[in-house]
Amino acid sequence: AEVAASSAKARRKELDALRKSAKEKAEESKAKEQEARRLLLEAEDLRREADHLKDSASKREPQCLRAEGKAKDKAAVAEQAKQRANEAAKELAALDGVAVPKVAAGEPE
Repeated sequence: AEVAASSAKARRKELDALRKSAKEKAEESKAKEQEARRLLLEAEDLRREADHLKDSASKREPQCLRAEGKAKDKAAVAEQAKQRANEAAKELAALDGVAVPKVAAGEPE
């Protein structure tokens, strides 16, 4: 009878340990599930933000292209003005007989 009681006591301890382990694993599982939900919500927020940024960038791209085109046009006009200034300086120099240096881009007159 003592052997049976001892065996029953040992089994109860095993059973208690298994219950404790199962409870701990259930709590771990619940914590991991909550973390997974939090991460999914965070990922969804980041996806929405990325979509918003893509939309914003696609709306601004045409403006940037227009600005770039205007900048190129202005650079071409400036280059033409520089060439005309150099030609006018040569003509004046030829009339006066004086050598005139070329106008460099961006230099004050």
